[in-house]
Amino acid sequence: MTPSFSNDVLAQLKGKRFFPFIAPPNGGKGTQTNAMLAAFPNRLVRVDMGALLRAAAADTTNPLGDAIRERQAGGNLVELSMVMQVLAEGMATLVADNPSVEGFLLDGFPRNAEQLAELDALCEQSGAVLAQGYFLQVSNEAIVGRAAGRVFHKTTHQPYNLNNPSLQPPGYNASTFNLSISEYYQRDDDKPETVEKRLTSFYSDTQPVLDALSARNLLTTVDGNQAPEAITPGLLASVQLLLPVAV
Repeated sequence: MTPSFSNDVLAQLKGKRFFPFIAPPNGGKGTQTNAMLAAFPNRLVRVDMGALLRAAAADTTNPLGDAIRERQAGGNLVELSMVMQVLAEGMATLVADNPSVEGFLLDGFPRNAEQLAELDALCEQSGAVLAQGYFLQVSNEAIVGRAAGRVFHKTTHQPYNLNNPSLQPPGYNASTFNLSISEYYQRDDDKPETVEKRLTSFYSDTQPVLDALSARNLLTTVDGNQAPEAITPGLLASVQLLLPVAV
């Protein structure tokens, strides 16, 4: 089913740049997109598809929200046409609230080939531009290592990482720390066997997107095994070239 976008929504998106930003779980996507937002305040905004869907589902004044809740209540996936409508309306609202927005960092979107095809269709209808995709390529070993060190405080749920000196819990001592009797816990999602399964699913879904963008010269692949501060300057320079020239 092809999504139906209002003329107002399409008009708000005309000429805007879309920057899909893709990384495996625990790949460092948040750190780099935060750096981009700080470097281009008001010119770039991040679009979190999950957050948009949750907000739409909570909106009892919008028929689209009713339809999403009905799908979810029945244990069904939200149809792609609904996802695209939520995405387009969410971005249009961001532009209406802040007309200086020139581009969107699409956080983990598109996730599969079908979503990429619908994003292309939205660009064609609205006059928006799929400017460039960015892929943080991180080894599975590094991903598993990052996740394995992540813990949360049992009361505050503040995240820490035992493998990163700058993110370790207060007073952490590797020689005496025992997770099972500490005031910290590890999420099941961060256990090695779970992370490996998530990585397999991620590449199964996302590799066709990466291949398609690469074939169109619309993919920048970055070595995500580097320190974050080594990655950021190149990303900022690339985005700067693709945003409209300030008048």
